[in-house]
Order: sequence, then structure tokens, then C-alpha cells
Amino acid sequence: IALVLAVFAGVLGYILLGVDPNDYKPQLEQLAQDQGIDLDIEGDLGWSLLPTLALNVGPNKISGEQHRIRPSTLTGAELRVDWLPLLSKQVVVNALTIDGADIHLDQTQQAATVLSSPLAGADISAEESGLPFALAFNHVSLTDSKISIHGENDSVTTYDQINLEAQKLNALGEPFPIKLSLQLPLAEKTLALSASGELAYHQVEQRIDIAALDIEVANFLAELIKVSLSGTLDMATDSLATNKLLASVGGLMVEGNLQAASLSAEPTYSGHLSLSSANLKGDLQGITSKAIATGNPDALKLFEMQLDYSADTN
Repeated sequence: IALVLAVFAGVLGYILLGVDPNDYKPQLEQLAQDQGIDLDIEGDLGWSLLPTLALNVGPNKISGEQHRIRPSTLTGAELRVDWLPLLSKQVVVNALTIDGADIHLDQTQQAATVLSSPLAGADISAEESGLPFALAFNHVSLTDSKISIHGENDSVTTYDQINLEAQKLNALGEPFPIKLSLQLPLAEKTLALSASGELAYHQVEQRIDIAALDIEVANFLAELIKVSLSGTLDMATDSLATNKLLASVGGLMVEGNLQAASLSAEPTYSGHLSLSSANLKGDLQGITSKAIATGNPDALKLFEMQLDYSADTN
């Protein structure tokens, strides 16, 4: 046992003393540049051992004209690496954690691009990059972060307290699980959104297939809004199409489909909805937190409605 410990200590010492992580600053910045992002690592890089070997990246600044990313900051990042490749001074990153990101973008569409950028580098070998770096993200997380969308007339929409976790990432269209939570401050309230499901990202087609996604929205109405959907988000055409859409607010049920176009500019929406309730009066009172008076106590009970709709934001 003592011999094994001695060997392990020798390997550990070689890794920590023989490989200065700051030597990899240019490579990290180059990998970001390959994704169209300018990265300026201000702090030092350092190793951490627990709970797993990782390369810690200090505060840094990012921007990117290609993705219309305004000057933004990251509090820090952690890149979990494999042990054995370090013996030959090769860094194989298999997990990425970003903390305290404060991202500023010019368009809503760019938020999807930025969030999907780790997918574009989810499987890049050292030979492909031409650097002593290989990426094989099995896990990506974004914690305690926010994204601000800057619009016309100096308007700013901020998505705060963003926490994102995804596993088994790939850009080849194979499904992977994802969890997301965020807050959206409004004039008089703050919406809380959480989502979990399974996505598939097609890098070449710039398309995300939504195999299944469950969403909950709190603080918008008195009752919790629940949505389940599947469909396709096409970033190339800036559109969304669902083939399944189920929603509920209390006992009010909604089923149908949705097609949305020009998501980042002036969105338009169309589709078909079926609404039903076994106690419409009670559901409306629950949604609005206001009593509804009716002359007939049996009024506003069973409710069903079918409708085709189209709308825009003008």
C-alpha cells in the first residue's frame, strides 16, 4: 500500500508541478476565438483536486462581434480534466462549470447561440484543434448567472439567477438531458421559470429538436402555469414549431400546437388550441385570486372551446 501511495504521490507531484496551467491561457483563449468569442483571462489559472481534478479559471472578460456579444464578464470557470493525458501534457476537458456570468447581448436569438456554444465544442480532439487541448463535454453547468438583452430605445430585458445543467452533450443530434431555472424581473413582479427535459442539437442545420420539455412558470398568475411540449427550434430560420403542446393553470387545461416565426425581431404566432375546464368559475377565481359572482350557482361549470389563432407583437 505504501508503494502504491508513493507512486500516486509522484504522479500527482508531476502533474501539479510539471504542468503550469497558466501555460494554457493562450490555448483557452484560442478555443474561445474558434467559437467567435474574444476571451481575456485576467486572473491566474490553478489546479483543484477535490471533488475531482479541475483547472480553475479566474475572473475574465468576454465579447464577440460575430455573436453580437457586448462586453461581458465571468466570475470564474472550472474545467474538469482527465488525469492520464496530463502525463503527456495533454489537457482533455470533459466537464465545464461557469459561475457568475453577466452576459450582454443585442438580440434574443443570440442568447440561444451563446447557450448552445458549448455544444459546438462538445467533441473536439487535440488533432482537430491543433492545440494540446481536447474537449469532450459530458457535463456543462452555468450557475448564478444572468443574461441581458439590449433592445431599441435603450430597453433592456434581464434574465437573472440563471442555473443551467446539461449532460452527455453532443452536436450530432443525439438526445441529452437538460435542466434550467431563471428569474425574469418585471415592473411589479418577478417571474420564476424552471424547465427540464431532453433536447437534441444539430450543429450543421443549426436546429434544436425538443424531444420533451416540461416548464413551470410561477408568480405570473395566482396559480402555477405548467407546460409540456415537443417540437423544433430552428435557429437558422429563427422559428419554433411544436407538434405537442399541453398546458394547465389550476384545472383549466389547454392542448394544441404553436408555430412562431421571427422570434428575435417581431414574432408572429399561429396554431390551434383546445381549452377545457370542469369548473371554470373555480379555475378563474384561482387564477385571478378574485371572487366571481354569478346569479346561478351552477353557472360557469363545464367549459370547452376550440379555436384557431394568429397574433403578432404589433
